[in-house]
Amino acid sequence: MVDGTLSGTEFVVMEFNHSNGRLSVHGTYTYSVHNLDDALADAQGAATAASAKKSPVTYVVARVQQEAVFPAS
Repeated sequence: MVDGTLSGTEFVVMEFNHSNGRLSVHGTYTYSVHNLDDALADAQGAATAASAKKSPVTYVVARVQQEAVFPAS
């Protein structure tokens, strides 16, 4: 991130809850192309932990590309 905005194409780990249809960002940060393997590993780890708890969730690594920025005034 640069100045609180995405500097280019980034990746996030998304969590989809099948029981309520909620889609949310898992974690608090984005991954660059250079650490995409970390995003994949984090998603796999989260899925493994959710499976052990029998949670109805799926984890997805999604590409995010900034289109516009609207800073608060």
